[in-house]
Amino acid sequence: MAVWRMMFARPQFKHRQIKQMVDELSREGNFGGMPIHHIRLTRQTKELIYVDLDFELTSGLTQPLFEQMAKYILVSVAGLAHAPQRIYLMAMANPFSKLNITYYIYPDHSLDLIYWRPLLSVPS
Repeated sequence: MAVWRMMFARPQFKHRQIKQMVDELSREGNFGGMPIHHIRLTRQTKELIYVDLDFELTSGLTQPLFEQMAKYILVSVAGLAHAPQRIYLMAMANPFSKLNITYYIYPDHSLDLIYWRPLLSVPS
């Protein structure tokens, strides 16, 4: 079981973008091929939009896999999850620092992921 608490900075991210990503993952029922137990938009404040994602780890979560899964969320929010492969791969090739993604892992292995800036265009 994995629990990710995702936070999206406001006003950079819009509620409708986050809701669309949550709805899409909920419909798909899996995250990186791993079954989703639940995903929901839990609350929003003036500064952040919060999403809880609870999914089953069916394989070991290596650092590279974790990073790809976390980047996929940002790509999905930008509406690029089903973009042509060239565009999708260009977006996914960027490091966390360039995409302004930070995270904190707790002793119980749950984590907070903070997305500070949306993917407005495909980074170079």
